[in-house]
Amino acid sequence: MKKVAFTKEVKYEYYLNTDNNGVITGGEWKGDSPNPDFLWVPLAPSNCGKENPKMDYLIVDEMVETLPKESN
Repeated sequence: MKKVAFTKEVKYEYYLNTDNNGVITGGEWKGDSPNPDFLWVPLAPSNCGKENPKMDYLIVDEMVETLPKESN
């Protein structure tokens, strides 16, 4: 008999707060369920060794590209 690992899908929502220039100033988790301690995304799927089949890297890349550039 083949054993199957238990899986569970959870949806988290996190809202970012920005100032008038679009610079992120903070954020908060939404919803009543417990939230994760952190969330990370590998810079390149090939560097990770394993991929998250539920994450679309193109969407994450697009979100990061739309963030305001930090000025130093």
